[in-house]
Amino acid sequence: MYVFELLQPGVWLDGLEDDQLRHDASGLLDLLTQCVQDAAITISWFEESQASMATARPTPAQWQLDREREREIEQQLEQQLPPDLDPLTAFRALEDIRQRAAQEAKRQKWREGHVPGGYSGRIPFIHAKTFLYALDTLGKALSRLEEVPGVPNQVAHVVAEFKAAFPDLIDVRDSAHHAEDRVQGKMRRSRIQPKPIESGAIYAPTGGVMILGMLNGNRYGETLGDGRYGEVEVSPLSVSLAQKCVQQVLDAFEWKGPAVQLPR
Repeated sequence: MYVFELLQPGVWLDGLEDDQLRHDASGLLDLLTQCVQDAAITISWFEESQASMATARPTPAQWQLDREREREIEQQLEQQLPPDLDPLTAFRALEDIRQRAAQEAKRQKWREGHVPGGYSGRIPFIHAKTFLYALDTLGKALSRLEEVPGVPNQVAHVVAEFKAAFPDLIDVRDSAHHAEDRVQGKMRRSRIQPKPIESGAIYAPTGGVMILGMLNGNRYGETLGDGRYGEVEVSPLSVSLAQKCVQQVLDAFEWKGPAVQLPR
């Protein structure tokens, strides 16, 4: 588990005389620290799920056990067939038995606690999206904080720094959130014209390729609404950059009371 420490300089905000503005700023600062915690937790889960995927491939021995399980079920079902079937009917019945046996073998494994490969393969993507949404919420909270009258000027500099660190964040999040449009090659009602891509595992120099929720190592990528391909790195480095931005914002405000170490 990664821990990304933040130090809130006090318990209560000071320096903002208007109660409502102070309340607004305080709530946004709390949200910023929560987003760092969410990203820190998620990056650990993401890396663990990727490591599990690397070792989750069935071994030859496991494949053999699965085939033996299916064969046992097939034999049980074959014993229930009438003995006087004509060749065509028998052939069709055996084909049906093989399909039913494969299905029942899977169900038995699931009841025993085995996670379907179709589920386990999605786990890194789920964590990557959670990470993406945590950073996106953090960025939105920073921008909203900048709009609160009376906040320190340093907040605007941090907003610019965060956007520079994650240039594709908003657009990648938008594509991830609107998958129903992207699978149709659309941004809202307009058709997307995918642009050329030459990025690691993707080589499409003439364009025309829609990328939907791809993990290239620890980089989560999508075709964006303007046709470009964008990525966000799902890594401790990304959390560290977000942590730095939030700490700068916390330090920019005036506080009352003892310092608070986060996470609690």
